[in-house]
Amino acid sequence: MTPMFFLVLFSIPPLFALVDRRCAYISGAVVSVISALISGVLLGSGSTSMLTFSGTIIFRLDALTYLFLLIGAIAWFAASVYSISYDRTGRINSLTFSISILAMVMVIVSYSFVTLLIGWELMSVAGYLQIGYRRNAGALPPFLFLVFSELSTLLIIAMAAVIYSATGSMSYRPFVSVWALLLGVMGFAVKLGITPFLLTDWLPVAHGSAPTNGSVLFSGTMTMAGVYCIMRFISLTEPYMGIGVLMMAAGAFSLVFASIFAASSEHVKYLSGYSTIENGGSMLIALGAIVVSLYYHDIKLAAFAAGAVIVYVFAHTVGKAGLFMFAGLIERHAPGGRLDAFGGGMPDTSSAGGALDAISLAGLLPFGGGIGEWMLLETLFIMVTFSNYGISVLSVFVGAAVSLGGGLSLVAMSKIAGFGTRGGRDLKEGRGMHAGVMITGAAVLLLGIFSSYLLLSSGNAIRIVSGTTVAGLIKGLLVVPQGLLITSPGPDGVFGLVSPFYLALLITVFSSTAYMLFGFRSVRRRVPVWSGGTSAGGSYDSCQYSNPMRFMFRHLFPAMEKGSSELPANAAWSYAKRMASRYCDCSAEFGRWFMNSSINRYMLYIVIALIAVLVYVAI
Repeated sequence: MTPMFFLVLFSIPPLFALVDRRCAYISGAVVSVISALISGVLLGSGSTSMLTFSGTIIFRLDALTYLFLLIGAIAWFAASVYSISYDRTGRINSLTFSISILAMVMVIVSYSFVTLLIGWELMSVAGYLQIGYRRNAGALPPFLFLVFSELSTLLIIAMAAVIYSATGSMSYRPFVSVWALLLGVMGFAVKLGITPFLLTDWLPVAHGSAPTNGSVLFSGTMTMAGVYCIMRFISLTEPYMGIGVLMMAAGAFSLVFASIFAASSEHVKYLSGYSTIENGGSMLIALGAIVVSLYYHDIKLAAFAAGAVIVYVFAHTVGKAGLFMFAGLIERHAPGGRLDAFGGGMPDTSSAGGALDAISLAGLLPFGGGIGEWMLLETLFIMVTFSNYGISVLSVFVGAAVSLGGGLSLVAMSKIAGFGTRGGRDLKEGRGMHAGVMITGAAVLLLGIFSSYLLLSSGNAIRIVSGTTVAGLIKGLLVVPQGLLITSPGPDGVFGLVSPFYLALLITVFSSTAYMLFGFRSVRRRVPVWSGGTSAGGSYDSCQYSNPMRFMFRHLFPAMEKGSSELPANAAWSYAKRMASRYCDCSAEFGRWFMNSSINRYMLYIVIALIAVLVYVAI
């Protein structure tokens, strides 16, 4: 299989978009199915293929590429099915949607910095147009998206320049440069909204203001592309412990604060955007754990951490796609997109799919998100046993942050799953929208149940990153058949174990037994009224549900008053806006003082600038 096949294959939907939007989405769904089937078949084969033009335009297929093409194709299929009924606009949305997917495919199959930057920039420009051309779109969201996308591109260009100066080649080659890896991680992590970019709220604002099918791509598969690139460049360089520690610390900080903001948010798409940052933080921690484990030559733990990244990114990409599609349905029937203003009436198919996606993103077993979170915590527990006490202490604090973030995300996900699934069969939307949500819900459940087989089939991809596979960690025990038990590699053998299939089987058996014996019985009882710290009203809505969170972390929301249903921007965002406003005022004052039609000052400016340039060149 040649890389050109996938590039040509995903070039078909943009061509159809020039003719008709529905044809673009239908062809996108068909193309995604073909890509998923081919990638799934070739994933475990270990085959590689490379295509080169002029020594700088290079594309490559290997196990890591096939894995991420498979993950992306499932999300793109569900998003295309959803978009058939969702998109009621002209051809511009379907065109930018299709180009975004093509650009992500180019990023994944790229094996040179030229093609990577072309795909990365095309992905950013298409996303900017999707947000900017949305009806009633404001100026801020597309501007924020473009600013941080260009910042990401600049950091990646700087990384490419450092590597090119060391290797003399624009292709991906092994390199030894801590600065190149740091610049690359920062550039790709921008797409995850990780600290310090979390403090600006740019990701929830930009992703939440996009069309829903665009939000699916931005929060689901664009973050997947960022994780893929970090894994790729980790595999090409020496492990630097400092970089790994920095990734773990930044991920822990990001996931805690993002989960707080997610649980406190009432805008359904902003809530989902904050959840993206929280999951991105978890994946960054696992990526940092790979680097630290490789630094200490613990390739088994590095492989286990790489497996955690794979399960996590699979569950997040597909689950977040479904959650944004579910949020898009709610947004259409809730004033201002606020969950507390949603009156209910969600059909059973969307309710089931949205609930499954939310449960997975909450990190509950046996769903894919739960398996990924369990593997991440196991990795951190094992790292506590390292001989370096600094790493042991860091692992304790990061593990506590992951646990806290998981608990807070449960508040956010239970809120959207509980208040978003009220009622039934009243909302009149196209079947494709409900089908798209249900596809993702079923996918994250099946992913969790059969996650051991995903890890086994991803052995070659894990080997590229860590140097070994997790095959020896997939076992059987007593009533659990061989291949259905996932174990973690402790210093003295097996550290922990879990069997997702067996858990799902037990839950099914006990639930069915309880239903057959007792059925569904509704028992009413009166309890003291509690409305989340607000005055008791006629109903208990999602704002009252999460009000205790707001009061608990009230210092993060300084403008919030007791009893208010409106959640203002967080303290960091408010501070950043004040600083930006003051900077603009100072710049304007300085400009009026310096450029006041005085030829003497203008000549002084020219002379100083010339001297500064000469000094810089001389140095």
